[in-house]
Amino acid sequence: MQLAVSRVNSLRAFSWIKSGWRLFTQQPAPFMAIAGILMAIQLLASLVPLASYVAVFLLPFLTIGLYQVASKVEQGEQVSVNDLFHYLSRIREYRVLFRISLVSILLSIPASMAGSNMAEAMIGGLPPALDQLVIFVLFMGLNFMATAFSIPAAWVNPNSSVKVLIYQSFQAGWQNVVPMTIYGIVIMAIWMVSMPVILIGWLIALSLSNLSFYHAFLDIYQPVNNAESNSQAQSTGEQLSDAEIPAVADAQETNTETTENRRTERELTDEETLKNAAADRKLSSSDEVERVSTDDMQSEPAQSEKIATEDSEVQVKDETSSQETDVKDIKSTDELDKK
Repeated sequence: MQLAVSRVNSLRAFSWIKSGWRLFTQQPAPFMAIAGILMAIQLLASLVPLASYVAVFLLPFLTIGLYQVASKVEQGEQVSVNDLFHYLSRIREYRVLFRISLVSILLSIPASMAGSNMAEAMIGGLPPALDQLVIFVLFMGLNFMATAFSIPAAWVNPNSSVKVLIYQSFQAGWQNVVPMTIYGIVIMAIWMVSMPVILIGWLIALSLSNLSFYHAFLDIYQPVNNAESNSQAQSTGEQLSDAEIPAVADAQETNTETTENRRTERELTDEETLKNAAADRKLSSSDEVERVSTDDMQSEPAQSEKIATEDSEVQVKDETSSQETDVKDIKSTDELDKK
């Protein structure tokens, strides 16, 4: 599955935390146990220098194991702590995580050196130098932007190159700098509130941090189709290997066949629509002819009655005229007799 980075609303930061808390409350025990394991590994890495390098390569696999647990809980499945180590048996498939870890180590070296210098200055009672503080903040920020989203993106698409994963991670952080800043401030406040509760509070805060960031990733990264993913790969400089070219060709051929099928279905639908319209016009014409014939049949008796009435009127007029003529003749005869 190919992924693309999207820009989200600034207030979405609160939705991520709310969704993370809702997910945590569904099965809190496994999440707190997983948080305890992750916290123990980080504590060991901070105490033993050699263990820190092991933790850098181990934690990405445990992180995507945590995301897998969160996905199962969302689907209503029961989970256990053993699910955290699921991807340790699939190291070869997710070997891109090793490359991401190497990038994280390279970016953390200047930050570690600056942090050590600031710690020595503070132990000696001196304020930390400004340049060391800038270097520390800059490289810590770069490390976060390079690896924060690239690890969950590799969980979804382990075949992506490390260059694409890190580029998209930078893009996600830069395009969503405002919601990510709000999210970071709220998470920091949650950690400060949980500090007095020592162990339980820390476990809850760490679980909430991981689960809310899981929802942030799902919100910012969106799946894309083959055409968009190929265009994105070209824009980011990703080169398709010889093994990937046939797969892309097959996908393009499938898209072409799908388009042709849709065009054929649309043409058939248009033809059927025209046929239905013609049939409707024929039915309308037939109804009109039938209506005219009915009107003619109904008008014939009326016309016959009208003609009969007119003939009767003419006959009455003729009879009246004849009677008047007879009266006039009788009067003329009487007048002649008188003379």
